[in-house]
Amino acid sequence: MNTLILPPKNPDLDGIACALAYSELRKLPWSYYGTPQLEPRILMERYGIFVDPPKPADAYIFVDNSELPGLPPFVDPKKVVEVIDHRSSPGVEKHFPNARILIERVGAAATLIGEKFIENGIEPSRISATFLRAAIYSNTLAFRASITTERDRKIYEYLGRFAEPVEEWLMKKRNEAYFQNLREQLTLDLSYYPDASLGISQLEVFGAEPFLERIEEILEVLRSLARAHKLQHIFLNMPDIATGTSYFITEDERIKEVLERVFGAVFEGAVGKREGLLLRKQVKEIVKKNLKEGI
Repeated sequence: MNTLILPPKNPDLDGIACALAYSELRKLPWSYYGTPQLEPRILMERYGIFVDPPKPADAYIFVDNSELPGLPPFVDPKKVVEVIDHRSSPGVEKHFPNARILIERVGAAATLIGEKFIENGIEPSRISATFLRAAIYSNTLAFRASITTERDRKIYEYLGRFAEPVEEWLMKKRNEAYFQNLREQLTLDLSYYPDASLGISQLEVFGAEPFLERIEEILEVLRSLARAHKLQHIFLNMPDIATGTSYFITEDERIKEVLERVFGAVFEGAVGKREGLLLRKQVKEIVKKNLKEGI
């Protein structure tokens, strides 16, 4: 049976790392659909990694996502035979009725793939270990994010026996690219939720000050994105991994009120901040709920 390993559409580093490493472990082909995000593009270029575009297969293994919207359009959910993710998705058993499902609350799906190498008594290659380790570091925001678990730390240490230490280099390269292509990155990283007329863009930065100096440019891009997608509410979530501080940028008074009340952010003008790192996936549902219910 022809089986293909896939991350979600437009995958981030966690998705690419999982697909690449699980392909090695299972000795199966992998690919991706759409455009990888900035971090995996930087790392794939460094190591000269290229894969063929995906083609329809007899069966699929889906890594780092358990939601139907993450599937490429050519994938029949009934042909998904395995799902590996680190976030629970309502109705996953119904959506993928023929799949063996592994969903466990850790900081990165890469942690689950790393554990599978240990379970199978197989040492990962330098490339797989490097990608998995970088994905854990990135997904947990250098272990500062509240989603971090002891399992993430343990597998990160284990992978260090085989991996090249690229984590800080990768974050600095990402920062440079963000800064040089700020408008493009804010646009590419926008997630919007029509049910709440809400848009959230996210930049995970390593040192926020240079970006805060471009606040007017950021606000202009947010206004443009709100008009383009007909959104009533929009903000930028900007966790600073270097300091452990989360910044929120918005002109929307309703968004400010929710972020202040729920997450303890303190705003001065269009910039809010709080100690401790928050990811978009941690704030989106709460903000949506407050907007939709008028709380």
